[in-house]
Amino acid sequence: MIKKVQTKAKGWKIHTQLMVLILLTGLASILLFEVLWLNKWDIYEYVQQVPGFRDMSQDEDFWEKLRTEAANYNIPSSEDDKEGIKKIQPFLSQGDKYTGIYIYNLKEGTYVAGKFPSVLNNAAFSTFFDMGYQLTGGEGEETYEFPMKFKNGYATVMVWFYHRVRFIYPYCIFCLTVSIGLFFGVILFFIKKDSSQGKRLINLVLTGILSITTGDAERWY
Repeated sequence: MIKKVQTKAKGWKIHTQLMVLILLTGLASILLFEVLWLNKWDIYEYVQQVPGFRDMSQDEDFWEKLRTEAANYNIPSSEDDKEGIKKIQPFLSQGDKYTGIYIYNLKEGTYVAGKFPSVLNNAAFSTFFDMGYQLTGGEGEETYEFPMKFKNGYATVMVWFYHRVRFIYPYCIFCLTVSIGLFFGVILFFIKKDSSQGKRLINLVLTGILSITTGDAERWY
């Protein structure tokens, strides 16, 4: 069966061979990207073993301390309560530079106080984050929301983690590079396989591009 297909393929016109190769290689490249991307969090589990890459959201001591310390602070009456917000700053500062902690009114859901992750104040990281956010659809963010007991009552605490950004954005670029590399690698190999055929293919592609840009695409076919 395979030999029959190979024999038939050899009889195709060169531009037909090229189009089929582009289609199949494109599908293979997309499949490779999907496989790599679907396994990103499994790979991240191993990456977290590297010193400095530990995700604070996985730190039980952090969560336990957050709950314990909450009982020592009063919830500010509102976001205009400057004195109350100043007093609760030690609680909001328990995370690292990739962590943001925010307090909201339990019933109304209105914002009361919070501390922005300091790493986002870094211009280089902020630019890197914005680009990666568009590329991955916000995969680098990790959010937890739950009620928490304070000295003067309950409030909703929201914790944002950005540790994954250090892995997921470079990994996305890696996946794209490998997939695109496969696509062009196969095409170039096919072209270089026969120098005379390669020249014909290059001329064919250039002619096709010229025909399409001039509105005479039918000439290519």
